[in-house]
Formats: sequence, C-alpha cells, structure tokens
Amino acid sequence: MDGALIHMDSYRLGESAEAAMLEADTLGIDDLLDTEHAVLIIEWAERLR
Repeated sequence: MDGALIHMDSYRLGESAEAAMLEADTLGIDDLLDTEHAVLIIEWAERLR
C-alpha cells in the first residue's frame, strides 16, 4: 500500500482563526485533506477553527 504522511504546523499562521484559515487555504489545505491514502497530522489545529 502506497501512502503519504503529511505534516502541517499551523502555529505561525494568522493570529485570528479567520486569518489562519485564509493562510491555510493559500497552502492548499483542501487539496491535502482530499489526498487519498494519506495521513495528515496538523499541529496547533485549534488555530484553524
């Protein structure tokens, strides 16, 4: 089985949740979430709420 481990550290994204989500969008988070056969580990995920 082929797969990928994807790590995203959201600590340095925008100060507010809205700013952090906008920055995450520019990094292609939607594409990462749609990646098949992958595990996405997000540090500081609470910043993306």
